[in-house]
Amino acid sequence: MIYLSSPYSHPDQAVVEARIKTFCKVDEALQRKGLMTVSPLYKHLLFLNGSTLPSDWNYWKCYSRVLLKECDWLFVIKNDGWEESIGVQAEIEFAKERLIPIEYLNPADYDN
Repeated sequence: MIYLSSPYSHPDQAVVEARIKTFCKVDEALQRKGLMTVSPLYKHLLFLNGSTLPSDWNYWKCYSRVLLKECDWLFVIKNDGWEESIGVQAEIEFAKERLIPIEYLNPADYDN
């Protein structure tokens, strides 16, 4: 099982949508290769349907850690903002602490 990480939150909704679009493109390519992925970014569907849950790392960190500790790999999409993302950096640190292997993915490698 692969935990797929990418930055999400941003004050500009257009940036969030671009990040989700890239996430989906990479996730689909991995699924087509037979790789099983999980991610808290699947919860984006809640926001598309009017959820008022917080979208920041503080709210989602417990959920993310529960998922990640059950995974065999952490794949990090080097999407715009990944190095500054509090959530992505915390997921990387959490994986390192638990000796979960990490692979970094360049989203340009998944362009059609």
